[in-house]
Amino acid sequence: MRDPLCPSCEKTGMSKEERDALVRQSRSLLSPSECCSEKAYSGRLRVCNSCEGLLPSETCGYCGCFVHIRALKKDASCPYPGENKWSGLF
Repeated sequence: MRDPLCPSCEKTGMSKEERDALVRQSRSLLSPSECCSEKAYSGRLRVCNSCEGLLPSETCGYCGCFVHIRALKKDASCPYPGENKWSGLF
């Protein structure tokens, strides 16, 4: 696993509002065909929120990604070692 907190997030203390704005901005940079459905996005985040690899900074302890951004991309997969926990979701 990586360090427990993303250094930039640890310094800035990203609020829920800032996180949501970042997700909206990231979604606007992707074409609609690159984004998964809202149902799939919600399902992916539920899986991440119940995973022991989720760090307090809402980053994945297995790959270091910000889970709210990774979950947006239709072709993204869960980096859990040996298993794609998103497999079969919607």
